[in-house]
Amino acid sequence: MNAFIYLNMFMRLFQIGLLGLIFQVAGVHAQTVVGSLDDITYWVGTGSNRAGLVIDWNDATARESFAWGYRWDGSASGADMLFAIAAADAELSFTNGGTQSSNFFLTSVLYFDGTTAHSGVTPPSFSEYWSYFGVGGTAGGTFAPDTFDPVTGGGNLLPTPSGWVSLPTGASFQSFGAPGRLLADGAWDAWVFGEFGTLPANTVFAAVPEPGTSVLIAISVIGGICWCLRRRANNLTRCA
Repeated sequence: MNAFIYLNMFMRLFQIGLLGLIFQVAGVHAQTVVGSLDDITYWVGTGSNRAGLVIDWNDATARESFAWGYRWDGSASGADMLFAIAAADAELSFTNGGTQSSNFFLTSVLYFDGTTAHSGVTPPSFSEYWSYFGVGGTAGGTFAPDTFDPVTGGGNLLPTPSGWVSLPTGASFQSFGAPGRLLADGAWDAWVFGEFGTLPANTVFAAVPEPGTSVLIAISVIGGICWCLRRRANNLTRCA
């Protein structure tokens, strides 16, 4: 009987400790502040080129701005990056006007960061809307090279709020937006919800990816251990 009591206590303490470790690790990742591409934890795509995507809901929550990473080879646009990341991250979704290849603009973006549901929906009055910013690469160079200069800057470091370059979107700007925005290695894109003139936030957090294969295997193994311990405890109970 004593063996059963001790084994049951050990199993409960083990489970509590495991849950604490999981929540602690998740909390550390959720609190990661992005200062460069190297700080991004959620990457989509493959290739030698890297770019960062920042989405800022400007909703006055503890974490209102998040960053994802995108890898590719060859040519890729800002729209390519946004669509690829949203397709990979089940917690991120958006609606848009135009298409991925023409006159693109955002009308709503939703994201659940594990704690808070962020929502930015453009109202009929357009008092708030999604503004588009970029650093590095070019914008409009393919569609209207004489009316929009290449975007300068870029690199590994996250731009400061004043360092972003505003990129027009939608049909009235002849597709200068995401489809006409060509990425380069080290480029950054930012979508920001708010009134006219709203800039990206000073602090950007790393979006948290789903558990990797190694983490899932570890959880499965630990789950198996817990099952074996409980079965052993049940056997001891029957024998007592």
